[in-house]
Amino acid sequence: MDPSPIGTPKILKIGSRKYAVGLRWVLADTANQDLRGQARQEIRDTGGGADLYVLRDAQGGREVRQFGIGSRADGLVPGAVAAAAAAANSLPGTWLGAFATDGGWWIVQVRDDAIVADGDAFYEHEREAIERFDRERRQDWNALYAPSSWNIEGARELSIIDLLQGQRTPRLQEANPSGTYLKIALLIGLIVVGGGLGYTFWLDYQDRIAQEAAERERIEREARLRAALLARQQAQPIVVPAPWTEQPQHRLWFEHCQAALNATPTQIPGYQPAGRRCEPRSAHATFRRTDGIIGWAERYLDGRLTQGQRLTFSADQANIEIITPLPPRPARGEEGIHDDAAVRRFLIEHAQASGVRLQITQTRVDPPPRPPGAPERRSDGTPFEMPLPPWGAFQITLDADRLGNWPTLLASLPGFVPTRMSETPEGRWTIQGDVYVRR
Repeated sequence: MDPSPIGTPKILKIGSRKYAVGLRWVLADTANQDLRGQARQEIRDTGGGADLYVLRDAQGGREVRQFGIGSRADGLVPGAVAAAAAAANSLPGTWLGAFATDGGWWIVQVRDDAIVADGDAFYEHEREAIERFDRERRQDWNALYAPSSWNIEGARELSIIDLLQGQRTPRLQEANPSGTYLKIALLIGLIVVGGGLGYTFWLDYQDRIAQEAAERERIEREARLRAALLARQQAQPIVVPAPWTEQPQHRLWFEHCQAALNATPTQIPGYQPAGRRCEPRSAHATFRRTDGIIGWAERYLDGRLTQGQRLTFSADQANIEIITPLPPRPARGEEGIHDDAAVRRFLIEHAQASGVRLQITQTRVDPPPRPPGAPERRSDGTPFEMPLPPWGAFQITLDADRLGNWPTLLASLPGFVPTRMSETPEGRWTIQGDVYVRR
């Protein structure tokens, strides 16, 4: 059964502030400038026990005008900050987010800066939240945010504390504040009866109201500045480059490597083969001196080396190496990679079937650096850290009695970056490389 569209309305307490979640959101009629009147009329028309509302008026360059409605009967209270509105103000654009909270999971949908009608939902059970998020993410979103434990491809983790940090408005209001009117009437009566004392109290009261309004304006101004900074960071996100996309095409590397080794002389009088190998940009054939001299080797190889091949000698002139540069290869570009477990199983099954010794070593992948302007610590005092990239890596070493079809198998594996392929004088082959996989 699908989870409820808006879940369960709830008051969340984050730090010393109360946030309301689970409101129903309505876009305002652009022809009607009375946003407050529209909210109260919606409550009267729909019924259902709604008695609270919150306004999102156009401000700070935002053109969206909408309001949310809720009910005291659901545990919501006047004065609580509307969490979805605070989140949309903090993080404008088009995005889908899931955030872990004390006692449940909060789902938020924002499209073109506006909160989706049922895009403010709280679920007490994680299964319901995952089902809702999985259903909604099939739509077109510019960004996805979800707990890393959900393993959602393309989603980044963002804590609810960082999302709502410093957001103190807008707040829920009573749709029928009759109690407030009564208090005002009593206050007026007190002023009349109290004479000068009442008048002094009224002046103090007005002064407090002015101070509170100035403080609210300062807080809202700081919030708008933070939202603008976050919007710039979202417009220019820190992109973690995928290392394998910049590497040359590995399919051609195997072909060029074998072609270069086949074009290299296999014997030199007075020297015995000591092994052959390919590195990322060159092929090497090594010979060890038995009873020959360098002059013999040079004369023998004169005319036998292909264009571009060159000779090098060890310091004691006991070893000769023929080096062949490999042709340049285009970068592989965007290339999809497979799941970690699927790639490991693919390699292990083929290694077991062919009797090849396979060694796998996990590679550490560090998170990207903090974006410019990001704080060193979060509001709760913990260090601010970027989430790990959505890919991981490990190194492989294959040791085989014969090369077989391993070049073909590895050439078909996306995300594989070969680093070395070598052959001993006895004909035993070793292939080494890095494998990038999806987490």
